[in-house]
Amino acid sequence: MPVLYVAGILGSKLYDRQTQLHTWGDARGLLMRGADEAGFAPDARQPGRVLLNEALHEFSIVPGLLSSIVTRDVVNALEVGLGYRLNVDLFFMAYDWRADYRRLGERLENEVQRLQQQFGEDQPVLLIGQSVANLGLRYWLRHADARWRQAIGKWYAFGPPWQGTWNAVHMLQDGYWPGTRAFHGFAPEDVAQCPSTWQLLPAESRLADHDGSDIVGFDIYDAHHWREHGLPADVAQLQARLDDGRAFAQAVSGWHPADDAVPQTWFVNDSNLAVSRAVRGGPGQPALTTLDALRRQRPQLVPDLCEPGDDHIPLRHITQAPCGPLVSSHAAMPWGHNAVLIGQAADHRAQINHGPNLLALVRDIAALQMRHAGAAP
Repeated sequence: MPVLYVAGILGSKLYDRQTQLHTWGDARGLLMRGADEAGFAPDARQPGRVLLNEALHEFSIVPGLLSSIVTRDVVNALEVGLGYRLNVDLFFMAYDWRADYRRLGERLENEVQRLQQQFGEDQPVLLIGQSVANLGLRYWLRHADARWRQAIGKWYAFGPPWQGTWNAVHMLQDGYWPGTRAFHGFAPEDVAQCPSTWQLLPAESRLADHDGSDIVGFDIYDAHHWREHGLPADVAQLQARLDDGRAFAQAVSGWHPADDAVPQTWFVNDSNLAVSRAVRGGPGQPALTTLDALRRQRPQLVPDLCEPGDDHIPLRHITQAPCGPLVSSHAAMPWGHNAVLIGQAADHRAQINHGPNLLALVRDIAALQMRHAGAAP
């Protein structure tokens, strides 16, 4: 079965067509960006200037000598374990991860149709989604014509943030700096221009006071509450952005009848603590939205405000409406069937490169392949 991988935020390279340079995808984009180069934020005035049509398998630091692995381990596991070959029957779909995830569907349909033309319409396609990409995949599969759901042999979701994450608010507060603030990255104003950020807000909508008590009536999709409680409210068209985030969250929440048509396995984590309730900001102070901030300023509240999960997403947010049984060992895996594998990867981003997760992925695909071929697994 051909495999189509859809990466999460930062999983596709940013290429500036005007300067003919990558502003994201190698160390130069972090170290040596010039004033004339396109930034990270979408630019409505020049929508075609930046291309995101190349997958980022590894982040090159010293070409040929030193790199940071992104999805190269996935390629290696599928090539060695099952005989796949990159760009032969294993494909990575690059896309604009800054944009509205509701727009991902058209791109996915084009890719699935291309694979059907190449491998035959009766050949199921396997989807692998990483992090926030799974929100776009879920939205598409729920709203697409039934024939597209029938085309998917199985969907593997790594770290799906079904109820969002307080890390999205943190990025709106402080930006995102992949190589620390000593290098280039996403400034808060850049993050605020990315629709995907607002679609990743924590939909559970719980905020605590300084003593850890819930703020009754708090609504994360109400702009007045952002101004009142120390959330980053200095954003143009704030309420419109929040309304859009609410509509998207409602569209991908819970379990939907269309979900039953697509076999699924989710890979999740309980090896760390993740923020389930942030603490409102004081006068002139930002809200505490990260585990580090809580540990520094309200360490006594950490047990009440954080839950087991990865470093961004509480496990409970993913397992409230599971696609199958919750398992924490390979011995309990129902190979080839729906399951939620609770692993011990180092953090959210490491789930896709975690050895036991990759082994489970290979074994499950093998079971599907054998079943599709009519052999006993």
